[in-house]
Amino acid sequence: MSPRAPDPTPDAPASTPGPLLVELVGPAGIGKSAVARLVERGDTDGERRLLAGDALERHDRLKGGQAVLARKGWARSWAVWRAARCRPAFADAVSALVTSLDADDGRRRRMAQRAMGHLRMLVDLARDGSTDGVLVDQGITNMLWSITVGVDLKDDPRLRAVLDAYLDAVDVRFVLLRADPAVVTERVFAREAVSRFSARSDARTRAAFPRWLANQGAIEAMLPERRIIARMETTDADAETVAGRVRAQIEPWLSARSRRAAA
Repeated sequence: MSPRAPDPTPDAPASTPGPLLVELVGPAGIGKSAVARLVERGDTDGERRLLAGDALERHDRLKGGQAVLARKGWARSWAVWRAARCRPAFADAVSALVTSLDADDGRRRRMAQRAMGHLRMLVDLARDGSTDGVLVDQGITNMLWSITVGVDLKDDPRLRAVLDAYLDAVDVRFVLLRADPAVVTERVFAREAVSRFSARSDARTRAAFPRWLANQGAIEAMLPERRIIARMETTDADAETVAGRVRAQIEPWLSARSRRAAA
């Protein structure tokens, strides 16, 4: 398959009511969570309609993917069913992906359930009218990376089906965060977080990390060029600098939506 020529400019955000989702995409350890929190803290005007970082995390714990995983037994089954009903095409695609990889892998299955719950939360935020501005997230593509960890990906049609269903469900744009692989590896294995990749990781996990970085690249290559609003090199930049760049990218959309709300 010949590579698709990049489109000249990103799609404009939809003019219809509802939030615009800006997703930070990048490998583990690159600083997505820190950047999202700093973007949130840099928004000092309460009328700007920005939801990011800890604020969006609270929504996820209460009504999203983390809320699904917090339930047990029939309560979780009910929560997964409700999430799947919200966007059946996405639920079917992500379930098919997990089944094709390893239907008995509990970690992949739980991450798929979390992705369904997270997407339902995003759709609900658009439906209920409580947010009509910009959400800065680091969710679905990161969850897909976790689902496919340990599998060699290229142009996998099952993964592409999941991404297509995601793009159909929400108005999403992507900011790609990049860094030298050696720097990413150093960062991820220096952190103390409870995570698959951290200072606590064993030698086998560390040795396999380059292959998992390649999977991140495969996922990024499937994102439509018109949905990518920026590619940011972070090797020599701290999180505050990167957050400033992200804020500069979303500023026009924040202003436009604030003006629309005031009209």
